[in-house]
Amino acid sequence: MKYKVGQILNFKWYDGLFGKAIRYYNNLIYKEDGFTHTAIIIDVKDEFYVIAEAIGSGFTISDYEGWWVEGKVKEGKISVGTAKKDLVAVKSLAEKYKGTRYGYLWLPLIFIFGKKALWITDGTKSLICSEAIARLLYDASDRQIDFSKEFKKPYDFITPQDLYISKQIKWEN
Repeated sequence: MKYKVGQILNFKWYDGLFGKAIRYYNNLIYKEDGFTHTAIIIDVKDEFYVIAEAIGSGFTISDYEGWWVEGKVKEGKISVGTAKKDLVAVKSLAEKYKGTRYGYLWLPLIFIFGKKALWITDGTKSLICSEAIARLLYDASDRQIDFSKEFKKPYDFITPQDLYISKQIKWEN
């Protein structure tokens, strides 16, 4: 398998309401289509990547076939990033978030109110995809990777595009 535990996956999914809204937001804020979803590899098996991500059903851990992930990278639909700090216990830390509900409230707050809503947070009661991965990287780096500090906003408002432009992650593509 080509990729390893702790690598971040940023997706370009422009389908559906959320994908289109996030793409629109990216164009508004970052002046590019950008990324609409984030996940992390927490284990590598013979033919599968075990991936943790926050999706509509909450924070989940699923097996993705290796050929599928690697194919989407080749197509340019997924970019792979590596944290610039060492990570430990990625899988066990991901397990602690498993089952946390999806933060549906945060997407419209980010989109409609932007920086005016930065004082609102629910901690880890609910998670959006990029928030979940940002929090996981913070934990796994022994608090050395801090996107909240880098972007001057709560984790609830960290976007996939923020992770992509972060100075704390090196992206392969």
